[in-house]
Amino acid sequence: MNADLNSVVTERAELEQHIIAIARGLRRDFETGCYDEDVLYQFVHSWNVLSMYYRNHGDETIAVELVGVYLDFLHEFRVVGSDAETQPNCRDRIHEAQVELETSMDDIIIAVRARQHDEN
Repeated sequence: MNADLNSVVTERAELEQHIIAIARGLRRDFETGCYDEDVLYQFVHSWNVLSMYYRNHGDETIAVELVGVYLDFLHEFRVVGSDAETQPNCRDRIHEAQVELETSMDDIIIAVRARQHDEN
């Protein structure tokens, strides 16, 4: 593997591990349904950073563990966001986080597909 490609793979792996680490700390208060705002912001923002990485690099690989984190939180945000026990302001923020998370993954897929299309 050449040095440039190795650097790109390392950068992606670091971004992925950063998201996974944040996800481990992303917990909600079960009485209110609210997540810690700072951690939620870091989580969503990190996905946005990862989507920018895919727009700027020729990398088409994503860690299975990270896809699992994406699916787990997408499901959790849907469940918690529709729970009548969750405070309305928290439901709104969870919905925003869900949309941002979905948008980041969509952007990753679009970037990879566009590159594949350009190569053909």
